Amino acid sequence: MIGLEQVKKHWDTPAKIAVWLTALIGLFVLPLPRLWPSTSELGVTSDPTQWLRLSQFLVAIVVGLFFLRPRKVAQRIAWRPVAIGAALLGVALFVGVQFVTPAWTCGFIDEVVVRGAGYLPGVATSMPPAALADCSRMIALATGETSDLWPEHEIVTRFVILAAIYTLTVLAFAIAALATIESVRLSQPPSGDEGEG
Repeated sequence: MIGLEQVKKHWDTPAKIAVWLTALIGLFVLPLPRLWPSTSELGVTSDPTQWLRLSQFLVAIVVGLFFLRPRKVAQRIAWRPVAIGAALLGVALFVGVQFVTPAWTCGFIDEVVVRGAGYLPGVATSMPPAALADCSRMIALATGETSDLWPEHEIVTRFVILAAIYTLTVLAFAIAALATIESVRLSQPPSGDEGEG
């Protein structure tokens, strides 16, 4: 049975695992919009889970780097500024994605999909004026084919930018949490029986 003293000596490992799991859960709480509606006939996958998997992979690498770093290197790094910088970066990215997502996405049925900036030639003249003011209605009139309304390269570019901001936000918050744990752990007085790991 693990005693309280043992837990006090090695609390950072479970804390790091908790941060990793929290980062993974956060990926499900803040879903990415779809590249195309699931009803699209383009034949291109639109499932944002590839980006979820990428984010999970990158967070796992970051956690692994925190577990496998040499103790002497870890003691030389100023973890508090790393934690503060990563937290500030995470907040800035999070606020940025909160502003960009509504401007670059549109609701369609039960999904949120990415839309382009400029209409394809002829779209503005072929749509009813009321539909031009409501992108959800435009997508419905186009039977879910966003690529019939906006250039595909704009939709893809916006999706990749949103996915990158999303992934970097998750990574920044995970690094901030891990660096905070390292800062607190290294600020504690050393115990006599802890190895050089």
